[in-house]
Amino acid sequence: MQNISKYSSWLLYALMIITVICFGMFYLGGVEDPNAEYAAPVYTNTILNLGYIVLVVGAVLTIAFALFQFALLLKDHPKQAVMSIVWIAAFAILLIIGWAMGDGTPLNLPSYDGSDNTYFWLKLTDMWLFAGEFLLGASILLIIGFSLLKVIRK
Repeated sequence: MQNISKYSSWLLYALMIITVICFGMFYLGGVEDPNAEYAAPVYTNTILNLGYIVLVVGAVLTIAFALFQFALLLKDHPKQAVMSIVWIAAFAILLIIGWAMGDGTPLNLPSYDGSDNTYFWLKLTDMWLFAGEFLLGASILLIIGFSLLKVIRK
């Protein structure tokens, strides 16, 4: 168990160093066109790609570890194993609700020439924004609720 902690600490330090380097490049690397109305940093794609990589690796590892935990618990504690899958299903339902709430109407963006202003990408963005807002609100309510519960129990 100590080796896992050691490896995870080294991985955390490596990710922090990579992130600091990328943000340093982003903020200190200059701009593409200093005379443009909206100056775009040179290393914008680097910071976006770092975010995508961290997001995908985090999502894949989260799903892999959830399935691994399910497999371990299934033999000895089947009720707990099913509960771990229930939480994944609840998150999937939250994403479906976020998709349904999202608006896919293309935006009027005068200076944008890209191909991402489409129904699918707008709905997908809204889905993740609604899910994030719900999870943030639930986290805040749980922190307040458990803090009050701790005070009441004393």
